[in-house]
Amino acid sequence: MNKKTVFLAFLALLCIGNIFAANDITCTLNITGVAVNEGKIYVSLYSNEKDYKKDVPCATFSLESASKNITHSFSIPKGEYVIALFQDTNKNRMLDTNRFGLPTEPVALSNYNGGIPGGFNKHKVLINGNSNKITINFGK
Repeated sequence: MNKKTVFLAFLALLCIGNIFAANDITCTLNITGVAVNEGKIYVSLYSNEKDYKKDVPCATFSLESASKNITHSFSIPKGEYVIALFQDTNKNRMLDTNRFGLPTEPVALSNYNGGIPGGFNKHKVLINGNSNKITINFGK
């Protein structure tokens, strides 16, 4: 290929990437009940039930536990998502569980009001541009 063809192909890919990025929605996540300075908070987003069951997130990121309430904005395509998080208090980069498989570190889910956690449909949140602020509490 000559330089002009390579340049045009690169330009086309760049434009396509910008079109898809322009469809992303900025979402604001408010996390409350954080144990201050007790390890990072790991956030995982799941876009469907199959991936949620298999623990295959479509997006992940981590946040510092610098205050009791943390606000973080991120961009993601419109859709339904489950947001799961845990605070890695012993700083080993993984969620620790007891011998029964129950978490021994703080965990939280979107649309969780206590009791036994449910599946994707129970905990999903709609991110569509109109509802892009989500609060998740470690205290429940």
